[in-house]
Amino acid sequence: MILKNLITFISFMTFAYSNAQLRILNNSLIEPTKNIAYPGLSNELTIEGINVNLTYILLCLNDTLKSTNRTFFYIPKRLGYDTLKLFQNELLLGKYIFKIENLAKPRVYLGNIRDSILKIDSINSNLVLYISYEPSILKSDARITKFNSSIIKKNGREKSLNEKSKINWDEWSEKKIQRVSDRLLKRNRIAPCTACFSKSQLKKIRKSKTLWIKEVVCISPDSRANRITVDLKFTITK
Repeated sequence: MILKNLITFISFMTFAYSNAQLRILNNSLIEPTKNIAYPGLSNELTIEGINVNLTYILLCLNDTLKSTNRTFFYIPKRLGYDTLKLFQNELLLGKYIFKIENLAKPRVYLGNIRDSILKIDSINSNLVLYISYEPSILKSDARITKFNSSIIKKNGREKSLNEKSKINWDEWSEKKIQRVSDRLLKRNRIAPCTACFSKSQLKKIRKSKTLWIKEVVCISPDSRANRITVDLKFTITK
């Protein structure tokens, strides 16, 4: 009897210790260990410390989270705090409090440039447009596919660059864009896109006084297209 109780106690302590290591990762974030989620979005959650199967259920305040391929999809509906509970066969394994924050409006950047000055020498390494949700830490999965831009010449006349706003795959290979995107993502936590300036546009920019990016079209992960007014103006300097 004593031996049986001892085995039961050891099993319970092993179970309790293993579940103490459980945590939820929000893989939609740049920092997935943060217990933060954004309303209206499908936050992708995974459980670290167990091999999730159909016997595991994750509940939020008013709903059971949908799951597929060991990922739970959490769509908060309001700001504040929400408690998520992890169950296996009706056994509560853990509670996790998430802070529901407002998502910042998307911002568009041209490469590493963070001011209104675009030096001619830096144009070659800053041809790719990126979308970010700074200061929110949501990963930016939206991809800019085209943009509306123009230049203002030194004589003050405006000339559209729209005829070649889409990427020129002959001049910008997928590997090159990915390489540039990876470098910028590592430095600035911003996501890659598919739209950038072509060499022919670059020549026109070099001879202009101002580069004006007016709006972009981005594609979200669910394939919806959104048009965002940008109104970015850069003064071209030597």
